[in-house]
Amino acid sequence: MVERGGGAIVNICSTSFIEALPNVLAYVSSKAAILGFTRSLATEVGAENIRVNAVMPGAQRTAAVAQGPMPTS
Repeated sequence: MVERGGGAIVNICSTSFIEALPNVLAYVSSKAAILGFTRSLATEVGAENIRVNAVMPGAQRTAAVAQGPMPTS
């Protein structure tokens, strides 16, 4: 991207990391990490005309979401 004069990177995150939820530690932690990665990378490559963004969709009303967090066992 640097050689081409810029570009865009889009990461998929989630709003789930905003609220602490039981039994989904790895999922929530990974989503928070994606946002941190996105912000840090944006500061590193922004001067090279490379945009870095995260799309953060919220939960959709599905049967699985209605059941609540997935159990760990």
